[in-house]
Amino acid sequence: MVPARVSVHASLMLSDAIHEEMSFLRGNPYGIDFSCISGAALEQTRLVSLAEDEVTTTEFHLGTLDMRTVTRTPEVMTGKATPSEPATTYGIVAWFSAELTERIGFGTGPRDAPTHWQQVYFPFPEPFDVGPDRELTLSIWPPQGGEEDDGTWRWSISDGEQTLSVTERLPVHVTHQVAKATGQL
Repeated sequence: MVPARVSVHASLMLSDAIHEEMSFLRGNPYGIDFSCISGAALEQTRLVSLAEDEVTTTEFHLGTLDMRTVTRTPEVMTGKATPSEPATTYGIVAWFSAELTERIGFGTGPRDAPTHWQQVYFPFPEPFDVGPDRELTLSIWPPQGGEEDDGTWRWSISDGEQTLSVTERLPVHVTHQVAKATGQL
């Protein structure tokens, strides 16, 4: 089986640029009050391609899947690590590495050679401060893919004193129907 194993890794976003972009509606742009939807973008995953200086040096191992024996998506992927220095973070950035054979593999993270795969950004609604005095626990619950599942992700971070949890909010899709014979809307 190729790949033989796939490992999932994560780090924390340091750059506030994407967070600021996703917070655009919070500032009442154009004088319009968007408060009812202003936080929606910060509850949605996004694909990103980041440089290594945009994430913390602390890396979380969220699990390894043996592709010969795996039968379903893990219910939750969790990792623990202690940051090497204090930082203000804006979300979780996750990626995978693949072991093709015993000696051949590649990674798709910010410190790996570029590939066509990107990282997944799981934003925090508010910045989360971390430090070397507190072990962090990251958890990501992937969609399970069943008929009753709506395809949403969940994610959380905890430092033992405070926990921030997010359930993905899917975009709203509006459909229109037009009356055929009358031309009425």
